[in-house]
Parts: sequence; structure tokens; C-alpha cells
Amino acid sequence: MAFKEEHCQAWLGEHAPGETLVSYLVTQTWAPQNTHAPGMNTNMNFSGVEIIRNKAAELGLDDDDKVGQFQDKTFLALTDDQIVYGSRNWRDRPKALLHTAPARDFQVHWVDEDYGAGTHLRHLLLDFGGGAWRTDRVGLRAMKQDTAKKHNVEPFFAELGDRAHQIQ
Repeated sequence: MAFKEEHCQAWLGEHAPGETLVSYLVTQTWAPQNTHAPGMNTNMNFSGVEIIRNKAAELGLDDDDKVGQFQDKTFLALTDDQIVYGSRNWRDRPKALLHTAPARDFQVHWVDEDYGAGTHLRHLLLDFGGGAWRTDRVGLRAMKQDTAKKHNVEPFFAELGDRAHQIQ
């Protein structure tokens, strides 16, 4: 099942009345749970998770302020005024409200990483402002199949504009 914009809009009507959906991002789509396992017995070095953790430390983000811990199927909804972070259910529909923040305070820091075998992930540091944050990821390619459209990453980043920062 696919996450659909109309389900996101209906969910926003219940959880953020009066807000209008600008864009959304489905996170952890096509992303293996243990991204380090494939390289354990090889000379492959995966560093995306470490780069994101280092960025969080550089920004002074505290582990106690992480949002949505233990949630692995999530999404972001960007409205004119808010960023809304929620979980997804087994049918890939919006489920629980995890966090909201002013859209103007939200930033995403990101790095892309090639995992071989046609798998390419984008690691994300979601900075909600006020110290609240989360690490997440999206799959750009899985087994050489383009998966970026399944989670709406490019339109979402385009709407964020200068609030999306690639880590160099």
C-alpha cells in the first residue's frame, strides 16, 4: 500500500485543524533497518548515520530531546505555519501525532549514501527547533529501482528551500 496525499490531508484536518498541506515526506521508505550489516565482512565503509550523528552533536542537540523514539514508520507534513510529524500504520496511512513545531523553525540536514547493490539512502537530521530533533532516512533507490517518488522527497525539499541543508 502506498502513502497517499489525500490521507495526509484528511489526517491533518483532525490533528491540525485549519492547516493546509503544502508538502509531505514519507520517511524510512525502502530503508533497511540495519544499514551496517552488509558491510560487516567487507571493506565497505558506511558513514551516513555517523555523519548525521556528528551534525547533531555539532548543533548541540541532546538525546533527551529526540521525538518519536521507537517509531520506524513516520512522515512529515509541511503546512504554511507548521511542520507536523506523525507515525504511519501497517496500511501506510497516517496514525499518531508525534510532534508539531513552527514551520519557520524547522530545518533538515541531509547526506546521501550509496550502499551498493543498487541501494541509495538519504540520511536525515530533522531539527524542529527549540532542541527537538530526530534522525531518519528515506530510500532513493532500492535494488536499482527508483523509489524517490514513493516518499515525495524532491518536492518536499523544494518547498523547504533554504531550510534543507546538504552536509558536505
